[in-house]
Amino acid sequence: MASADESRRALAAFNQLPPPAQLTYVWEQGYYLAARPAGAAGLVRVYQVGLFFVEVYFPTPSDFEILRAFHDPVCLQPYLDQIDIDGLLSFCSVSQVSLTIVLTSAPPPPRRVSEKERRNLGRS
Repeated sequence: MASADESRRALAAFNQLPPPAQLTYVWEQGYYLAARPAGAAGLVRVYQVGLFFVEVYFPTPSDFEILRAFHDPVCLQPYLDQIDIDGLLSFCSVSQVSLTIVLTSAPPPPRRVSEKERRNLGRS
């Protein structure tokens, strides 16, 4: 597991890149994790990029920008509501299972952003 210092250094290096290079890095190295609504019609998607996370804001489907990059998994809190555990709980009784959701710095392996998703995001 990577150290907090390694995560901070990776994040600092990412933040030094110009915005177009940051977006390219996210598209090429990032794994899509989740999305949340933003504003009237906007959307914020979060990606795991190596040792840190990046939120990308989409005010429209073809317009996007880096919102923020962070290494603290606590910042993933706005996305936890998307996890539906009702199906799991219907198979288990509360007396049989104790369920704890814990955020760690090593989330489960996410999926890579597909070429189709990149094209749909308006990448030129």
